[in-house]
Amino acid sequence: MNWFKKKSFANKTANIETDLVFKSGRDALEFSCKFMDCTLGEKKTVPALVVDARELAPNVESAVKTAADKSQTAIIRVASKNGGFVIPAKTTGALSSIRPDLAQQRGHAHGHPDLKPGDLVTFTAMIYKSEMAEAFGDKDAGWVGLITSKLEPKLNIQNGPSWEIEEQFHD
Repeated sequence: MNWFKKKSFANKTANIETDLVFKSGRDALEFSCKFMDCTLGEKKTVPALVVDARELAPNVESAVKTAADKSQTAIIRVASKNGGFVIPAKTTGALSSIRPDLAQQRGHAHGHPDLKPGDLVTFTAMIYKSEMAEAFGDKDAGWVGLITSKLEPKLNIQNGPSWEIEEQFHD
């Protein structure tokens, strides 16, 4: 099932017959956890929510860390049937794949969407590490993967559910 589709810039309004629009990324993630299949496996992509790292570790200086290569590392709550699990994840690259003009706009200081707490993103699982699951005390938290895009909190339900992709990350 393909849950994600690129945003159409021609039509920025929601269609009340085909779109579920959520007030926040948190609301969208809760919906995913309750009503969508969020089973992870290698190369499977599910929604996730950026969490403020400072709330989990008081010695952390910023909500999301930007590295010298302009990639970002964030703490995310990955959608799952039990309400989600929290892990660190990194973006796949420093540049946005669409709308290069956004690099000049506020919130795109590094040529990509600057992630912030509350953003809805995609998490693509790559490999499962049981030692990580044990360290986090949660069997789901053993997944290692990447943040691959930033999502709009809008779910199109017309042709099977698909989240609206705001921007993708790439190298």
